Amino acid sequence: MKKVYVASSWRNEHQPAVVDVLRGLGLNVYDFRNPQEGIARAREAGRGRGTGFQWPEIDPEWQSWTPEQFRASLQHSRAVEAFQADRVACEGADATLLVLPCGRSSHLELGVAVGRGAWVAVFFPPGIPRQEPELMYRWVDVLTSWKEVERWGRSLGK
Repeated sequence: MKKVYVASSWRNEHQPAVVDVLRGLGLNVYDFRNPQEGIARAREAGRGRGTGFQWPEIDPEWQSWTPEQFRASLQHSRAVEAFQADRVACEGADATLLVLPCGRSSHLELGVAVGRGAWVAVFFPPGIPRQEPELMYRWVDVLTSWKEVERWGRSLGK
């Protein structure tokens, strides 16, 4: 079964539907919002919760951090655990689908996938706000409809 990494933002309302569509096609999809598989080993060791990571878990005032506080937060045990789960899933995926709109982390994950030679696409869900054009998306497939997402997902099974 092909492994798919879905890169997106916590604020992206389309991310859960994308995960559902790809799983409905029989693909093994990593869901960073509910990363049970990625955190299973950490949970067994008593360190994981099986839920996605968000910065307020470390500090409710995270948005006011200085650059030094941000750097230090990357060493917090919860940040390390969540990063490791996402990293293992990202590096082990056969394909990565970036769902817009999203931010810097998702684009870094996309770059890792491109660099690994994985099958990669960017999805512009219908109805999202206009996105700034990005020349580097020439490296990937660009999908603009749910039918294209389904076709892309089906092509992974071949």
